[in-house]
Amino acid sequence: MNSLRAAILSLVCAIFTISSQAQRQPLFTSEEKDNLQIWMHESMKEMEMSPKVQEEYSRILSHYTSRLIYARKNDTSLEELRKDLYQIMQKQHLEIAEILTDVQYSQYLEKYGVIMNSVIRRLDELEGKQ
Repeated sequence: MNSLRAAILSLVCAIFTISSQAQRQPLFTSEEKDNLQIWMHESMKEMEMSPKVQEEYSRILSHYTSRLIYARKNDTSLEELRKDLYQIMQKQHLEIAEILTDVQYSQYLEKYGVIMNSVIRRLDELEGKQ
């Protein structure tokens, strides 16, 4: 379970530190990050993955978290960042779908969707400030 926690922590940190290159403004506060990390961890526990699936799930999350961090480091506009995030997430979803049952994958999409909607909402807010 430690690898799952580490993967979730990495993912949450990557997603929630995505910031406007121009403004250098984090999308979420530290408290929001903490709360969302706890919520995401509990949500993923509900999926009842086997240890082998948890390990593969963690590996996939870690891989795509690295890609998210790299996308953030590029000096890109918010529009380009949004496109990069979408492409990365689509690839992640495809890999995750291969290892989860239909029910687990549905749960994953539901929970992940909540987080990504929050990210998109905050990106929209930042775009309005530029």
